[in-house]
Amino acid sequence: MSIFMLTGYFTIAQVGENDGVDRRFRVYTYKGETFMIGEIEGIDITAKMPSKQQIRRGKKRLAKFTRLRWNVHKVYPYAVKVSDILNEVEKEMALLPDSITRRDYIKSKEKSLFGSYENDLRQMTRSQGRVLVKLVHRQTETSPLT
Repeated sequence: MSIFMLTGYFTIAQVGENDGVDRRFRVYTYKGETFMIGEIEGIDITAKMPSKQQIRRGKKRLAKFTRLRWNVHKVYPYAVKVSDILNEVEKEMALLPDSITRRDYIKSKEKSLFGSYENDLRQMTRSQGRVLVKLVHRQTETSPLT
């Protein structure tokens, strides 16, 4: 037969001077840990109302971000395909012996790619084209200037 005994001491703490608000907490210690039970008043946290200019600026930024996100979602599959093709072309170019065969290989690859993706590329907007170029350069880990 074992007896479980909860040893602890209880105190009542009152915070603040006599301001008319009763803030009582029950503080006790159990196994070296100090616990406090009680209620405190609710606190309202408010922020300054944004100006009309800040609201307009936020709406413009949101619209710009939404448009960019749309363009990235539309263009990303093409960027992945193009980066794979470019990596493949770079490997093939390293194996070709001279500049004439390299040039002929690049021309044949351009014709085949342009024939397969011409309609899709012509339907893209300029901003989608810019996003495509940036994504391709990011995928191939090259600079857009090289």
